Amino acid sequence: LTVPDAVCDGTYIDLTKPEVIFYEVPAISEGWEMYSGSWRSFDPNVVLTMTDHGRLLRYVVRTQCGVSYSDTIEISMRAKPNIPAITSPHDKFEVCVNNTAPFYLENTMKGGKWRNSDTLTHVDSISGHVTGKYPGTSIIYYVVTNSDGCTDSTSRMIAVNQPPSVR
Repeated sequence: LTVPDAVCDGTYIDLTKPEVIFYEVPAISEGWEMYSGSWRSFDPNVVLTMTDHGRLLRYVVRTQCGVSYSDTIEISMRAKPNIPAITSPHDKFEVCVNNTAPFYLENTMKGGKWRNSDTLTHVDSISGHVTGKYPGTSIIYYVVTNSDGCTDSTSRMIAVNQPPSVR
């Protein structure tokens, strides 16, 4: 078995099914097993967490001659960045059309980028300042990839208000 790269918390492990060679004996691949106190069936499409760090995986094949197991591989997990919440002055999560409002993280975290989910706002990717373009509800994100290569984000819903009109 090929040991996969370390997996980021909250993602899937990239497993390659091993080549199974039996000489003229039909084999039934039973799939992956994980050791967590005992060997249990493991679905590689399940999201892994930090609690899976150090657990063992193996591949199981059954033939008329019995059961065969592959070598075991150890799961290595990496932590995602711990991103603080998005906040704003006076805890107001709104901006008016054609105005700009500052948004920032509760604690300073460098290395990330600000993003938005739609065209209702423009977000400066460095400063986090949000300019309202159209009325509605927008979501802004702060996205960080840490030194382990794991990415995470935090988000906040922002109301984009139409400024009052005077007649």
